[in-house]
Amino acid sequence: MRILWKVPCTCRGRRRQRGFASFTALCLLLVLAFMGRGLVYFSRQGAESARIYYQEMQLRLAGESLVEQQVFRLKQDSSPLASLAEKTDSLLERGDYDGLPYRIYGRRQGDRYYIMAYTFCRESEWDKRTEPHFLVKGVLKKDGEQYKWLGWAP
Repeated sequence: MRILWKVPCTCRGRRRQRGFASFTALCLLLVLAFMGRGLVYFSRQGAESARIYYQEMQLRLAGESLVEQQVFRLKQDSSPLASLAEKTDSLLERGDYDGLPYRIYGRRQGDRYYIMAYTFCRESEWDKRTEPHFLVKGVLKKDGEQYKWLGWAP
């Protein structure tokens, strides 16, 4: 087959742009990949923060419940409070509360009695190594023969 005439190409300037379009698309793809990676990182951070907050609230609420239960028992039988040494932590009770290990200590300072509950979380291997815990303190004051609840101590 013979070509009788030749049409001149008017797209000589566009030949140089073919590489530039591929390079632009590649750069855009890299930017989108990094933005996606950042989005995944931030969502993981948010999920981890929510998990830590849930764990902390669970430990705090269990500790407060344990202190209130111990105060109720001590109001019924105050003999453990009478045997507390001045400014020394004494173990009153230990065990498991809803799957959370705990320890309850008592301390006397003057006419005030501090009931302290430590709750621990050992759900995962990381928790077993780092031992997340929470301390809650309640304050009692001797008022005659009775003990009066003063509230939570910082």
